[in-house]
Amino acid sequence: YAPIPQGLATPSRFAKFLTPRSSPSKVVRSESQDDKLMTYLNSPIKDKSGLNLLTPRTPSSLSVEPSDTKDSISDFSNSGRSSPELIHTLIDLPTPGPSDPIAENVMLKNEIESLRNELLMTMHVEKNIESEQSEIQSKLETTKQGYEYNLNQQRQQIEHLMKLLKNQEKIKKSKSSTKNLEEQNELLSRQHTDSQKELELLKEKVEKLEMDNSQYVRRITELEGNLERSRLDLQSTRQDLEQHRARAIKTLQEKEKFIAQLRENKLDSGADNSIVTMELNQLRQECQALRNENQEICEQLRIAREELATADLKIEETSRKFGIATREAQEIISMEKKRRIEAEEDAKVHLDEVKSVKDELSNQLSNWSGKLRKQECEISRLRSQLAAISTPSSAIESRLTTLTQTLVTKQNELERLTTEKNALRLQLEKAENEYRKLLSNSRRVYSVNDTDDAKAQVPTFLIETPFDTTVARRVKRAYSSVDAISIRIGVFLRRYPLARIFVIIYI
Repeated sequence: YAPIPQGLATPSRFAKFLTPRSSPSKVVRSESQDDKLMTYLNSPIKDKSGLNLLTPRTPSSLSVEPSDTKDSISDFSNSGRSSPELIHTLIDLPTPGPSDPIAENVMLKNEIESLRNELLMTMHVEKNIESEQSEIQSKLETTKQGYEYNLNQQRQQIEHLMKLLKNQEKIKKSKSSTKNLEEQNELLSRQHTDSQKELELLKEKVEKLEMDNSQYVRRITELEGNLERSRLDLQSTRQDLEQHRARAIKTLQEKEKFIAQLRENKLDSGADNSIVTMELNQLRQECQALRNENQEICEQLRIAREELATADLKIEETSRKFGIATREAQEIISMEKKRRIEAEEDAKVHLDEVKSVKDELSNQLSNWSGKLRKQECEISRLRSQLAAISTPSSAIESRLTTLTQTLVTKQNELERLTTEKNALRLQLEKAENEYRKLLSNSRRVYSVNDTDDAKAQVPTFLIETPFDTTVARRVKRAYSSVDAISIRIGVFLRRYPLARIFVIIYI
């Protein structure tokens, strides 16, 4: 009998579609049965005498168990196309009689044909599965593209909504800025009213100062008039005093002349002494009265001079105070005028700014209101579009499940690769540690000379390492060669004492 071809005798590469992945016991059992079948089919019948010695056999069966469709052919079951199913196939192998080798050969050929048909069927199933897998992959790619497109649209919608939110925030900021500007305008109006009130108060103060100034002017004019009158009175009193003095002097001179005449005529007229004495006494009394009157007038003149000096001092003091007050009033008036002008200019500038800001805010509000209406229309349209999008169907859900399954498998593979990577990393670290230990041990080892029996101890710093440069290696090699030559010479001299004697004699 011809043996079964090698492709049929070996386990098929399609065995994964015939054995379930979830039950390892079934896999082991099917493999053992396949091995037994292949050994039986490959064993040739030796002779006819051997067939007569065979005991009658019971009909044997070849059981091909179906694989778990949920585990092994999940992608194929999820597709819409129908594919040939794997079923239990029983192949009855009748036991040949002791005298019928031709029937046994025919039975074996039929069994081989059935196995070939089974393999062809599995190949056909595999091709169908591969085609279904390619279709599923194409569908997955299309669904993936569709989901990516939907995700991009949703991202664009989200970006658009974020822009709308930013615009709304800008509108809120503009509203808050308008409120702040209104508050600033109110503050400026209050400051303007306060400045107007201060200007009115300053005007009242200026009027009061002008009234005081006019009163001071009247008082000064009155004091000047009084001073002029007092000066005129003083001049008149001085003139009267001078006249009175002149009269008194004249009268005194006349009296003295008269007294001198009387003294001259004393001798002549002794009878008239009593009359003369009486006149003298009268003249003396008049002279005393004139002296007293002169003293009183001098006292009045002194008092008038003092009053005039005090009046001059008062006038000077009042004029000085009036000048200071007028200067202060003029300075205050000039400062208040400057403040008023500055306040009016500031108020005009602020009013212009407020008007411009109001115009800008009105324009911005109109623009933002139009944009807000457009954005609200866009939001309503997008919401209607989002509401119009239908929910995913069962096919999409099944695709999603398959995608999640593939993702889980990839994650498991990734975890396996990470564990392998960590194991390799640990092995690498272990190898590095061993290499370092070997290097540390090799530095302590003494180098051995291969030329003769002498051993030379090489220093650790002269041992070649893979990290040395070319120059360092050359230097170390030269040193080692010189050291080897010196060791050889020493060994030679140690072995041959006659050579040592010749060397000593030569030296």
